[in-house]
Amino acid sequence: MNAKARTDFGSDQPQHRAAFSRLIAPRSIEEFAACYERAPLHVSRNEPGRYDPYFSVAEMERVLLGCELHAQDLQIIKDGTAARTQTYTRARSGPVHPLEDAQTSIVHPDRVSALLAGGCTVVLDHVNKYSPSMARLCRELELFFGCGVNPNVYMTPPGNQGFAVHYDTHDALVIQVAGSKHWRVYESAFRLPLEHQYWNKALYPAGNVALEMEMQPGDFLYIPRGCLHEAKANEELSLHVTIGLYPALWANVAADALMRAAETLAELRESASPSNADAVAQQLASALSAERLVEALQRLGKRWRSERDNALDGQLEQLAALPRLGDSSIVSRRAGLSYEWTESDRGVTLAFSGKSLSLPKCAAAIIRKLEAADALALPVLCEEGEAGRKVVRKLIQEGFAVQRLGERYDSSAIA
Repeated sequence: MNAKARTDFGSDQPQHRAAFSRLIAPRSIEEFAACYERAPLHVSRNEPGRYDPYFSVAEMERVLLGCELHAQDLQIIKDGTAARTQTYTRARSGPVHPLEDAQTSIVHPDRVSALLAGGCTVVLDHVNKYSPSMARLCRELELFFGCGVNPNVYMTPPGNQGFAVHYDTHDALVIQVAGSKHWRVYESAFRLPLEHQYWNKALYPAGNVALEMEMQPGDFLYIPRGCLHEAKANEELSLHVTIGLYPALWANVAADALMRAAETLAELRESASPSNADAVAQQLASALSAERLVEALQRLGKRWRSERDNALDGQLEQLAALPRLGDSSIVSRRAGLSYEWTESDRGVTLAFSGKSLSLPKCAAAIIRKLEAADALALPVLCEEGEAGRKVVRKLIQEGFAVQRLGERYDSSAIA
């Protein structure tokens, strides 16, 4: 595959491209697209502190030693062997809420520290749940890639190795935060495995080395799913973050298209039998046409955007300030929001963060204005009068729009 074949790669919105562009600079997004799902890509920098705005050793200490981590959020690994959970967790003590699991195990920081000192690698999964800075990066990457992402943090003591040679069933973006590691990435053992097709060393031994390098602070590495790899810390503590990508695959898209077609084609709802396979094959060709597949891909994208959990930073302050909304107020759409909206004769449906709002017809003009301008004075935004003001209050209350607190209307605020 070449770069020209992926000209539609990722979001075309500048605000969505910014975070990923910084991760891979000076390489371009077009260069990355040419490698995507085909070959690893290493960007060498040796720039300590480059990733501190996202994560750092200090942030690792805060999360590991200062948060109550659940057992499922942490692994301890050395040379490919996982430590037993009981060696670094304890049972939750004290009264248990009726809705909580009494058997929930809590990570014991002192035991984790002892295992780290003994050469074990500490792996924090879903670290975006505990680190606001990492959560912000992940949300920015989700908007660019249009899919879910998951960050894992790896801290490895000097001269040690956590996982043995293996491949992942997701694409991996690796950022070296501190220290350094020696990496080997091998040729793909099994190209683009599905999520359940885990690596089996008996079936997929390591082949030729495709890429070998030292990952220094500030470096970036992309590893396609199915590429075997291993990494060993050099003579200093190593900290890196691996961000997994989980896009919709054509197999997912085809399954959605097929189930949608089955709603109208009776042949696809018949019980399976060799005697009617030929007739069903003809229906399948129609159900899985390029047009139907594109429709299904767009449908899955809309579903993801409407269900994605958006961050509502500052929402409590917005709710407290809602009574002050007036003619001198300036309003804008919430930054970094993922959403879908449709307009009909009955009104407007706005879906985001897993909820769906039914709004009056005048909401369409308001949403279009919020999409087109950075910020607007309330009288300009609500030319429909009180009905429009009620819509704006609702949009702020639900988290779609924000009142620019501390800013008041003047002529320069009108865009």
